[in-house]
Amino acid sequence: MGEGSARPKAAADYKLPELPEALKDMPINEELANSFREKAHKMGYSQAQFELAVGEFLQMAPTLVNAGMQFTEADTVKALKDTWGADYAKNGAAAWRATEQLAEQAGVTAEEIHTQLGNIPAFNKIMAVVGMQLKEDTSVNPGGSSGSNGGEAEAAKIQQSEEFRNPRHPGHAAATARWQAIVNGTK
Repeated sequence: MGEGSARPKAAADYKLPELPEALKDMPINEELANSFREKAHKMGYSQAQFELAVGEFLQMAPTLVNAGMQFTEADTVKALKDTWGADYAKNGAAAWRATEQLAEQAGVTAEEIHTQLGNIPAFNKIMAVVGMQLKEDTSVNPGGSSGSNGGEAEAAKIQQSEEFRNPRHPGHAAATARWQAIVNGTK
């Protein structure tokens, strides 16, 4: 098979390569490893070919696992709008309020929220429930000049802006402050 060396005498003779640093502590499922050894042996893999196949897969594994968990901002907004309907702005504001309060206590930065959590619909749904429980019995814009519905609409508009969603945007701090003023009723 291009390697020039023969396969081991038995499938059990294949040795797994060193695991990458990120996977060093990962337990090996011996049943799966032995199944692959058997298949490699039937195909005539040499030890070097076996190591190459396993090594390449191990390098790709984290990307493959994470690929199924990636959500785009647009997908998340659509999923939440489909779920929440007319309550999208109210629930989104509650989710952000809870996330901000809890993140501050946990030492999680706004950038970490945006890059690691913000586009996960299930996370946003959970935070909306938490946010509703954190909220005192006030409207989104109590006593504000634009009224509750206007405040919700304005808050939703700000939330969807690039300034608000991108912590690296030069206008992020101002957009966040405007949004907080609406949500906290200080606008």
